[in-house]
Amino acid sequence: MSYNIKCPECGAEQKNLNLEETECSYVCSKCGKQTTVDLEKIRKASLKKEATN
Repeated sequence: MSYNIKCPECGAEQKNLNLEETECSYVCSKCGKQTTVDLEKIRKASLKKEATN
C-alpha cells in the first residue's frame, strides 16, 4: 500500500510512499530530511477518515 505524507520539517507532500518496504522511513524530496513515521497511527487516522465520509 502506498501513502501520501507531509514532511514535518518543510510541509512538502511526499506521494505514493511504500512505507512497509522502507521500514516506515523516507527522505523528503524537497528538504532532504530523513523521517520515520508511525505507520499504525497513519492507518488508524485513514480508517477514521474513511468512516466519516
